[in-house]
Amino acid sequence: MTLISYFDLQNVFNRDNIWDIQRNSDGTKEDITQFKVFPIGGFTLEF
Repeated sequence: MTLISYFDLQNVFNRDNIWDIQRNSDGTKEDITQFKVFPIGGFTLEF
């Protein structure tokens, strides 16, 4: 049995990544962006 831990940083350069574009009823557009720097970590158990 093996326990593996991991840690990752998503969007480490802190860019504005557009996820979607929202079109409002008045005709304007609004950019919907993803998370800024987002830490992810966890464990995997292999047996």
